[in-house]
Amino acid sequence: MRAASLFVAVSLSACSGTVSNPNSAAGDDGGPLNPLTMNGLALTSSIDGNGSGGNLKFVNVIPDSSGRCSLVKQGGCFVQDCRAAGAGASALQGVSAGEIDLNQGSSTVLKITPDAADKLYPAADATTPPWTAGDTVTFVAKGSDVPAFNIAMTAPAPLTINSPMPSGTTPASYSASMDLVVRWKPVDGSVTVELVQADAAADLSSSLRVLCEWVGMPGAGAIPSSVVGLLSTDSSLSNAIQVGGSSVEDITLGGYWVHASLINARGGAFTLTP
Repeated sequence: MRAASLFVAVSLSACSGTVSNPNSAAGDDGGPLNPLTMNGLALTSSIDGNGSGGNLKFVNVIPDSSGRCSLVKQGGCFVQDCRAAGAGASALQGVSAGEIDLNQGSSTVLKITPDAADKLYPAADATTPPWTAGDTVTFVAKGSDVPAFNIAMTAPAPLTINSPMPSGTTPASYSASMDLVVRWKPVDGSVTVELVQADAAADLSSSLRVLCEWVGMPGAGAIPSSVVGLLSTDSSLSNAIQVGGSSVEDITLGGYWVHASLINARGGAFTLTP
């Protein structure tokens, strides 16, 4: 989940039922936020449309019986809420896929390894974008709790975004009581929007993360107010949004659901009003 910079985020979450296809319009089921019940691994590699540096990070907290973290879904939106864990969240545990490499063609451009004790992944930084539109990008995991895998994808082109977005140092402003409507120049592929709210920009362990995806939409999508309203209007919190053209792929292996996406994104800070 940073303002206008390239990043690679990989989040692993052990959840619990049937996971429906996330590649549909957000809120299309009209139903409540439903807990997910299949163990899952969600990988997202993003580059900033301005070509700045970035990082590789994994948010792989397991929701547990204490309720410190949860992963729920509505339509095409996933919500990972770890705010109850508190800053630091030292007692949280992750699920490991071993070392995960991000490969651009035949070159490994970023890699990250989980901590041996809690299985949470640190961040690794890159000073230049690790891929450009049209490249073949591969997620390669050596395997552990999650079996080894190799997912190759074609990197997406940038997206022309028409809805209000952060401009320079000026945050965008959204209402917590209304659908957040995102508008873009129509594309054939996928579009992804991510919102992150945390005590501080780097404190993802105690954050709320919303990831919404649309496939084949004509040029607009709405994050329902029931999802946006989960975000706090507390002005002391760090809020970040990114929107971009994306490529997505889902596989299942060893009892795990693996969702991979590449995002050619723009983003920045936002504020939330009641």
